Amino acid sequence: MTVMILFFLILLAVFIGSITTSILLLYIGWRRGPKWRKDNIFCLLSIVLGVYLWVIILSALYDPAWGSADLTIYALYTAAAGVTPLAAFPGILLFSGKRKA
Repeated sequence: MTVMILFFLILLAVFIGSITTSILLLYIGWRRGPKWRKDNIFCLLSIVLGVYLWVIILSALYDPAWGSADLTIYALYTAAAGVTPLAAFPGILLFSGKRKA
């Protein structure tokens, strides 16, 4: 039982750390402003495309790995799932954010 609790705490720490990093980088991208032009439709479509491709890559990479009960596979998958909001970073950096003065 102690091993399961430790395993859960490790996965929780990895997920919280990766999602915190992801949100921090999204905030930095938002503060830097649009690199090309401010356009809400392009921003939305690029975010959807980025998250879609990220989920496809995750499912292709980690689906065969679920057969092994290794802690590193679970930790990597949890970290990668926590970084999923980072897939929106290119759309926010290129097409959205604060308008430059």
